[in-house]
Amino acid sequence: CTSVLDVVFSDVIALGNTIRASDNRFQEGFSLALYSLISIGLLMNTTALNQATHCIIPLGLFDIPRIPDNTILYKLDYCYNATSALSKYFKIPEELLIPPD
Repeated sequence: CTSVLDVVFSDVIALGNTIRASDNRFQEGFSLALYSLISIGLLMNTTALNQATHCIIPLGLFDIPRIPDNTILYKLDYCYNATSALSKYFKIPEELLIPPD
């Protein structure tokens, strides 16, 4: 996802009963995207081993998403704020709810 003038909400939004987003490189402009990946798995969600420029937000309704070893270049406060706000509606892994240093 490369753009000079457009603002992108998310590079990828994946929604399904089960989601597996693994071994991807999400690359956007440095300041023109809010999220690299938003994955919503209603029953199961595994989001693992990805590289991203911006936030990766895995969500689940019934199962706590598994998120091992994702690498994010710019993990900013809005990642924490977004996951905290969404935690009222979705199950989110505990490590995403801890404020950044």
